[in-house]
Amino acid sequence: APHRYVVQPKIEFASTPVAVDGELRSGRASIRVQTVRIGDEAIVLPGGHGRHVSPGQLVINSFDAFGKDVWVLTDPTVQRVSTGSAIARRTRLPQIDLRDSLPTRSAEALFWLGRNAERAEAATRTARLVIARSASAPVLLASPWLAHAIAAVRAVSGGRPVEEVPVPAGGDPVDDGTAALAIEVAAALGDRSGAVANSLRHLAANAGGVREFLSTATWRVLNGLDTERSVLSLTTDTSDPFLVAECLDRIMVDLAALAGLVMESMVRGPGWRFLDLGRRLERAVLLLGVIEATLSDAPDDDVAQPVYDLVLGASESLVAYRRRYRSDVRVDAIEDLLVHDDTNPRSLAFQLDRINEHLASLPWNPDASKHRRFLDAAARGRLGEGPDSLAKLVLSVRGPLLELIRELMLAWFTHPARRGLGGIS
Repeated sequence: APHRYVVQPKIEFASTPVAVDGELRSGRASIRVQTVRIGDEAIVLPGGHGRHVSPGQLVINSFDAFGKDVWVLTDPTVQRVSTGSAIARRTRLPQIDLRDSLPTRSAEALFWLGRNAERAEAATRTARLVIARSASAPVLLASPWLAHAIAAVRAVSGGRPVEEVPVPAGGDPVDDGTAALAIEVAAALGDRSGAVANSLRHLAANAGGVREFLSTATWRVLNGLDTERSVLSLTTDTSDPFLVAECLDRIMVDLAALAGLVMESMVRGPGWRFLDLGRRLERAVLLLGVIEATLSDAPDDDVAQPVYDLVLGASESLVAYRRRYRSDVRVDAIEDLLVHDDTNPRSLAFQLDRINEHLASLPWNPDASKHRRFLDAAARGRLGEGPDSLAKLVLSVRGPLLELIRELMLAWFTHPARRGLGGIS
């Protein structure tokens, strides 16, 4: 059969400005548009995907070309003429509601933003309290209080638990515990995992990944915290307790402002829930660490009151305790306020209640039953009684909470291809 050919004229591309090596040149581009069908009409949407066409190549073969989105700014009230008739009509596409949509990367960044904010706050507050207490009562540095203070600082700043802290001999003007405490405080303010500077650095990195969730005022506070992180490194090197304490005070104010803005300026959507979920889990774990470090072994009678004051102060509950209990600080009352009182925003019971609310309110939870088992186990551990109840309580609650954190990260933040590896890389 004879060949049949279709002859059509060759259409040349129009020229368009193209940025090449920092300067504008004349080039060629194609635009892929999208259409929607409404009833019997097909409507071309404004804009599309633009692609640079390399010289001498067909459009379909330009694999090395770069592409960009093309936006067309128009007045939404402009009337459009339908393709099927000459009657002018106004086209309005339905509004897209993304309130329950949250990218995995954003959820992970917000979760860790909450955790790092809580870590920085706990370590800053505890270090500030220890500095102030040792300055006002230097005699404590030559007493068993020093071991409890160092244990509390390590518990909230990523340090290893204290196995044995030598108590300096009383009256020794050289070895009075000042140097040992200064070393521990410097480490708590430094860049080890969980310390103040490290937590603030990661906090800034987490916030950088979710800019669209944070207000302008929130960014002012975050920029202030990043500045104070640099100042903290300089003041810590000087070993001047007054300068360090002043810097820690400023950091505490900024962290309080950040917490307030998060609670009052963020919409209560999945993003906020992941952020607050991270904060509540971290607060519960750190509180258990402080209790274990300071109260598992009963302090000596002569330092019991300053140790109890340190525990309550590190948990921001000293004022609440004094307002409620008009007596000396007692360990059973501390347990009631910090562990079982669900009206105290710093208590373990309060954190478990908020974690429960967040898990129940997320629009999707792939492993809800597994998460519920760990949370229920933590709740049962909180209510356990018996001899040495505080030490057992810590072990009974912390284990399930750490497993819950691990499972949450596996469920939402781990790439599907890596879930079979049994861990998080």
